[in-house]
Amino acid sequence: METKEKFTALSTVVNNIEQRKKTFTRGVFSSNTKNDIVIAPSVFERMYEMKVKKKWKEVVGPMFANAATSIVLNNKLLIVTVNSAAIRNELLLNKTAIINRMNEELKKHAVSEIIFK
Repeated sequence: METKEKFTALSTVVNNIEQRKKTFTRGVFSSNTKNDIVIAPSVFERMYEMKVKKKWKEVVGPMFANAATSIVLNNKLLIVTVNSAAIRNELLLNKTAIINRMNEELKKHAVSEIIFK
C-alpha cells in the first residue's frame, strides 16, 4: 500500500472517530458501544505530522518546500531540516508567518514553534 493510500485510510478512520465525538481518557477513546476501535494517541500525532508535511508545500511554496530534507512534528514543535543556508535564513525571517499559515491551513493550533536546521 502506498503512503498516499495509507494516509487516506488513516484519515478516514480519524474522521469517523472525530465525527462520533468520543472522549479521550487514559490514552484510550471510549464510548458506549462494544465494537469501538481503540487508537493510541501516537497515531493521531503521526496523522498531524503527515498533514503538516502535506501542507508544507502550500504554506511555503515549491522552492522552499523542495529545500526541506526532513520535516518532523513533535509536541507542536516543527523541526525542519533544510539543505541551504540562504533558504534557512529566509525561512527564519518568516517563521511567525509560517506558523500562523500552517495553523490556519490545518484549522487547528498544531504548530507552536519551528526550528530550522
